[in-house]
Amino acid sequence: MNINGVPLFLMFHQIVKSNDQIKSDYDIEFDSFELIIKSIYKINNNLKKSNQLTIIPTFDDGNKSDLECARLLNKYKINGIFFIIIDRINKNGYLTENDLLEIQKMGHYIGSHTMSHLVCPASKTEVVFNEFCESKKYLEKLLKSECEHFSFPGGLFTKRDFTLAKKANFKYIFSTFEKFPAYLKNNKVISRIHIRQSTLTKLNSIFELKKSYYLSRYFRSCLKEFRDICKFKTL
Repeated sequence: MNINGVPLFLMFHQIVKSNDQIKSDYDIEFDSFELIIKSIYKINNNLKKSNQLTIIPTFDDGNKSDLECARLLNKYKINGIFFIIIDRINKNGYLTENDLLEIQKMGHYIGSHTMSHLVCPASKTEVVFNEFCESKKYLEKLLKSECEHFSFPGGLFTKRDFTLAKKANFKYIFSTFEKFPAYLKNNKVISRIHIRQSTLTKLNSIFELKKSYYLSRYFRSCLKEFRDICKFKTL
């Protein structure tokens, strides 16, 4: 994964065709999505920008809408990362194997989101490691290339889970923790900024790297992490 400058990873889920199809905070209407992509294109190609920011869209779950998203990114010469739940491939509402091959052919990255959208901290070590390895093996067999990218379902993971993901030979390991963008470092989980209905009005703060906004998202993530520690008692 070649990145010029400091990466800002955005996290999307499902993109829908019209506002009346929006069923959750995760759903973004396609026209709104395209406006976001146009903004990303301008920022990534602004030779006069004072920072070295490069924005990379990521997509969780392998929803069928990912194919249209990939085509739009291709139109604007933006590479995205698509995290796939293997057990949902070829299922209604999700990508097919042929879709994944098309997305790969466009130059996008395809990563694992486990076999079953596993809740890693609540699962046994052998189950977690098996899902990591089997999902990686499946994608590499299908795509005939190394699968380097992985994201934890729900952003839930323990130190054990991160160690297992590294052991499974994933190079880029993502969470849903939100914080100010920074250069990638080895042995560090990669953070992402959520793009949802509830954050669409904050896009300027996100793209302009407003520290007050990132601080608020950081504290929100810390609170979520604390709740997860209490819930799973293993983090």
